[in-house]
Amino acid sequence: MRRYRYKAERMFFMTLWSIILILSFTVLIKGINVLGNNGLAKTSISLKEKVITVISNYVLENHNSIFQYVRDTSENSNSSYALSGMIHSFPINEYVANATETESEKSNQYINNNPLIYSAKDNTLLRYDDYLKLIKQGVHTTQQTSGNTVAETSEEPGDAVAVDSKGINSTMLPIDIINGEFYLEDEGTSHIDDSHKQAISFGNGEHYTLEQLENKHFLYNNFYIVDGTTSVKDSIFDAKAMLGMDMTLKTKEDKPQILIYHTHSQEAFADSRSGKVADTVVGVGEVLADILETEYGYNVIHDKTKYDMMGGYLDRNLAYNYAKDGVTKLLKKNPTVEVVIDLHRDEGNKRVVNLNGEKVANIMLFNGLSRNSKGEDIASLYNPNLQANLAFSLQLQLKGRELFPGLMYKNYLKGYRFNLHLREKSILAEVGTAKNTVQEEKNSMKYLAEVLDQVLQGEE
Repeated sequence: MRRYRYKAERMFFMTLWSIILILSFTVLIKGINVLGNNGLAKTSISLKEKVITVISNYVLENHNSIFQYVRDTSENSNSSYALSGMIHSFPINEYVANATETESEKSNQYINNNPLIYSAKDNTLLRYDDYLKLIKQGVHTTQQTSGNTVAETSEEPGDAVAVDSKGINSTMLPIDIINGEFYLEDEGTSHIDDSHKQAISFGNGEHYTLEQLENKHFLYNNFYIVDGTTSVKDSIFDAKAMLGMDMTLKTKEDKPQILIYHTHSQEAFADSRSGKVADTVVGVGEVLADILETEYGYNVIHDKTKYDMMGGYLDRNLAYNYAKDGVTKLLKKNPTVEVVIDLHRDEGNKRVVNLNGEKVANIMLFNGLSRNSKGEDIASLYNPNLQANLAFSLQLQLKGRELFPGLMYKNYLKGYRFNLHLREKSILAEVGTAKNTVQEEKNSMKYLAEVLDQVLQGEE
């Protein structure tokens, strides 16, 4: 009996010190990344890989039952709860699962620097690029146009990947290792296939009656795309209440009024020149800021911080965390700012409309509902300004359709928050996609500026 107790104690302390060692390396490397020493970071990552490989191989060779427990936690929901939490917080399972890979294969994973995706379905980790490939292979989305509306229909694959009727696998989520929260703050909508037809301006403004907008079926079908990570709650999509909310600007132009920033500063376009900031989404934001200032007289702050490059290399998995900290500081320093715009471009096929004889990138407004697909509110992502965010984006959507038919894509609803909680008049705007040209993107800004101005001025 004493011999078995000794083995158990030995195993316990060996496991404990292994975990402490791995966590220590992780903290050290993260610190190096934040400080921006890229060369040292790569060296430290290589060292961490070797240490973890040794530990992983030892576990595989001598304690296979433990490895099996890690892989099969879903079979025992009571015992897996704590362990699943550990796996969510620290991706040790990735190293254990890949312990037999060659050194060059593991090095390539880090060179690619893709964020981790955790699959709750089968308790494994994927790289984000691999996840996108599965989505593209597993979902075929077609669109049918009828008048001024676009209806999405999707076909589900067999067993390739668990995809719901909205076209995204809601069980696969990146790991947020700063705040310990487990959610996808990625606004990508690359499963939407809209390449079949170039949008054309209809010339006459689109107008809708309150009676139409109060019909929930009409509202959802004509103005929103609901992602599979969330579900709508009828009580917060009260058209009369949203249109009745005052979205006019109160701050005078002698103080900062509008903040433009870019969570994903490195997003570029089909013909962007390498190394040219003017050819990225930051350059598009500069055009918007200039138009709002020179043509409309607004006091604008354009934050060009590279939130997706804070560690010295591209890391979009943590960009929303860095952006939240940076924007919060800016708003604290400039409390008069009422409008916050996070400007992006989407993935997927080109989205373009002909307006006044020029090609213009479509604009998709994005809202995070802080609500999962089961209809449960996500308490850790509470947004006190959710109703105002939805009102602002709907008013902009309607004004855009009235002024420039074809410009506005349907508003996209996803399950998370996207830092929209920082102000009532906060929007995340996806302008075109990576396949639009720089000029199409910049052409879009004068139209977005006019739509913003009319809503902020209270134009009916």
